[in-house]
Amino acid sequence: VEIKCKPNTAVDYSAGAYWFWMKDANWSDTTKDFGGTIVYSSNVERKPINTQSSSRRTVSPPTTHQNTEEFCNILICDLSKADGGNYQFRYINGEDKWVTDPPTNLTVEENPCP
Repeated sequence: VEIKCKPNTAVDYSAGAYWFWMKDANWSDTTKDFGGTIVYSSNVERKPINTQSSSRRTVSPPTTHQNTEEFCNILICDLSKADGGNYQFRYINGEDKWVTDPPTNLTVEENPCP
């Protein structure tokens, strides 16, 4: 399944910028950051990808894309019921930070085929 994201603000791809997708994220007033399962990250040193997610999820298009309107789409492959939840995209470039809100809810049902 592909979850699409269309930024409504300018996006700067400078060296310090990074972005990631989170599942079931919550804001922490203590850390002033989101906590949740990271399912994709453009900078795995700053935001490591959950080990169960790393081989199954890819960003569509890749980070070398040229279309600003599509740079944050995510393609999730080999879905299971455990993939169900709320997904949000987070962009960080220094003090320029934003997140998709509301989250996109993904519901995965068992395959009814024998």
